[in-house]
Amino acid sequence: MHNFFKHKPGGRRIYRGPELLHRPRPLLVAAAALVLSMAVVDGLPAHAGPPTRALPAAGVNTGVDGFAPNLYTTVNGQIRQAWVLAHHGYAPEDTPKVSCIDVDTGDFCTDATGNPTTWPKPLNTTPKPLGSGNTGDLSTTQAPNGVIQTDAARVLRFPVITQSPNSTFSGGSVGIGCLNMQLQANCQYAPLAPLTTQVGSNINGISGLVAISNRIYAQLTNGRMACYDVASALPCPGQPFTTNSPPSNDLAGLGPSNYSGSVVGIRNRIYTMSNGLLADTNTSPHMPTLTCFDPATNAPCANWTTRVISNPAVYQALAVFPSFNPQGAETGLCAVTTKRTPGVLLNCFDFNGNDALVPAGLLSIFPSTGTSAVVFPPTVTQVNGTQRSYFPFYTQDNVHKGGTACYNWNAQAPCTGFANPRSHPLVNGGLTHDYGYAYNPQNNCMYGMGHYAYMFSFQPDGGAAPC
Repeated sequence: MHNFFKHKPGGRRIYRGPELLHRPRPLLVAAAALVLSMAVVDGLPAHAGPPTRALPAAGVNTGVDGFAPNLYTTVNGQIRQAWVLAHHGYAPEDTPKVSCIDVDTGDFCTDATGNPTTWPKPLNTTPKPLGSGNTGDLSTTQAPNGVIQTDAARVLRFPVITQSPNSTFSGGSVGIGCLNMQLQANCQYAPLAPLTTQVGSNINGISGLVAISNRIYAQLTNGRMACYDVASALPCPGQPFTTNSPPSNDLAGLGPSNYSGSVVGIRNRIYTMSNGLLADTNTSPHMPTLTCFDPATNAPCANWTTRVISNPAVYQALAVFPSFNPQGAETGLCAVTTKRTPGVLLNCFDFNGNDALVPAGLLSIFPSTGTSAVVFPPTVTQVNGTQRSYFPFYTQDNVHKGGTACYNWNAQAPCTGFANPRSHPLVNGGLTHDYGYAYNPQNNCMYGMGHYAYMFSFQPDGGAAPC
C-alpha cells in the first residue's frame, strides 16, 4: 500500500498523517505571459533524423515519485522534452527532485550543451546549474503544479518549502521555486511566508500554483492565499490574503509538510479544496471544504457559499475541475470525493456556489470496486475536436493499481472506446498509481506519471499504449 504521508525525516517531529492526501494539477493561465505545461525555448541539442516522440512500451523510470510531466518545446515549436518534479514537502531537501526525459528517444535528456548527464537532480534556492548528488536545499510540495512562462525568463515555477534561512525569513519559508529548463539551471527562489511553530494555526506548507494575469497564487496551510507578482519579482502587496478556506495540516510542529487539498483556477477565480479530517494534524478538524477566492479583490468571492462535502465514509477530496456543456463552454465546477468504502462521490456547482446536476455518465467512469480511491484533478484538453477530461485513478488496496478515466464533455458521456479506467499493464506490471498527464497535440499522445516513478505514454482516443 502507498502511504502518502510517511514518517518524515529531518522534521521538527514525526508526522503521522492519513494514508494519502495529495495535490491538484490544472492551472488557470491568463494571456498576459503565463501558460500551463509548455514553454518556448531555444538552444536544445540537435537531433539526428526525424523525431519519433516515443517512449518505450514499459515506460521510463525517472527516479522521482512525481506528478504530471511538463512538456517543453523548441523555438520552432517541436516538443522534445518532458520534465517531472518530485513531491512531498517533508522529504529531505538535499535529495534529487527533478528529472528530464527526451521524448524523441525515450532516454534521459542530455545536459544543456548536449553531453550525457545523470538524472534526477536536486533543486536549489539560488541561481546555479542543476547539480548532482545530495546538494539541494528545496523540497517540492504535495502537488507541484508548474507555471511556465513564455517571456524571456522561460522558466518553470512551482511551490516549494525550504528550511534554509534567507534575508526575509530566518527560520525557513514557503514560496515559489524556479527552474530554467533551457539552461538546466535553478533561478531565484521567491520566499512568500515563514515556516512557523506557534500556538494556533501554522504555516507548514504550500499548495498551488495558479497563474492569473501576471500574478501567481498559492494556498498556505493556515488558510491564507500567498501571491507573487511576476512583473515586479516581488510578493504581492498585502499578501498573504485572507480567505474562507479552513486550514489544512496546520498544527504546530508538523512543518515542513504538505498542504492537504487542491487548488484550481477557473474563470479568473481560485477554488480551494481543504482536507482536514484528522485532529492530530489540524487545529480545527473539518470535512473536505470547497471555497472560492477572487484575485480581483484579493478576498473571498462575493457570491460563493462555502461548500462542505459530508459523508461518513469520506477519505479525501482532491479532484476539483471545471465542468462544460455540450458546446464546450464552462458552466461551473465539480469535485470528486473518495471514500474508505468502494466508489466515489461527485458534487457539482455553478459559479454562484449553488448545487448543479452531475453530468450524465460522469460518475460511471469511476469504478465501484476497490477501497480508498485516489483521484487527482484531470488533464482537460481538446482531442480530435472534442473537449475531454482525463482523470488519474487508483485505489489504495491495489484492486486498481493505476489507470486513466476519460469523459467527453461534448457528448456528455464517457469517452467512446475508452475502458474506464484504462490501466497500463506494460508499465511496472501495471503498478503505476497515476498522478497526472500532459497532452502532446503534435502526435496525439498523452504522457503520464505516478507514484512509482515511471513516465509512460498512451493514445488518448482509446488508451492504447505506447503512443
